[in-house]
Amino acid sequence: MHLRPQKDLLQVFQTLATFYLRYLKIFRALEEVYDQIVHPQKRCVVHQVLEGIVELEYTEFHYFDDILQDFKMTPEDLEVPIPRYFVREKMRALKEREKMLCQEHKILSVLLFVKSKSFHECVVLYISSAILDQTHSKFSFSSALFPDTSPAQLHAQQVESRRQCVQEGHEAEYQKALVNIKESVRSVNGHDIKESLQEQIRQWFIECRDATGKFPDFPSPEVEGSACIFAQKTPGQVINPISLLHPSRDYPSYFC
Repeated sequence: MHLRPQKDLLQVFQTLATFYLRYLKIFRALEEVYDQIVHPQKRCVVHQVLEGIVELEYTEFHYFDDILQDFKMTPEDLEVPIPRYFVREKMRALKEREKMLCQEHKILSVLLFVKSKSFHECVVLYISSAILDQTHSKFSFSSALFPDTSPAQLHAQQVESRRQCVQEGHEAEYQKALVNIKESVRSVNGHDIKESLQEQIRQWFIECRDATGKFPDFPSPEVEGSACIFAQKTPGQVINPISLLHPSRDYPSYFC
């Protein structure tokens, strides 16, 4: 049974609009999952999916009034939200940059006063500046907590803060484990893997010589060097002018 093309433009628009709204709901759900989950491998997979969904946002504005009512959504739900992890990563970089600039400014201020003040006055000034910075930090932290914040909101903020700490800790452990596994594989199986790859390269040169009568040039870095020898190829890519010289021969998949 063959499906006939839909000629009703309104029906086509309704179908595409429904898919678009479902796509937005899935995006918001995945963004919430990424913010809640602490498993590093799963976070990596969800992160890739989120990046792929954001890249699909190349549509013009349309009216979805009827479909919004069916899905019980508001017009604000049509906007693709900025993922929280993106904002968090940018804020972390900005805070580190601000901290570095403050330290450099403090050192520069001390050096300038050294030229015009005595050592005792410089020490007093430095201690006063440190106390002022600590007081300002405590005031900023306390002002961030509004007086009318309910206990439930405070608890939610504490849970979110702890979850972010757990996420960062698990991510650090995951990256460290990747390095250890890579070094372990290199030390245990590196020699055998190297010999196997060298044998495949030698076999490739020998088969090219048998087919053409001379050794081929080694692949240049522009074509990824020896990596193209081991690349997976389709049947059309394997059948090249060299293989056409000897159609009865069976060439390996890594044959370039």
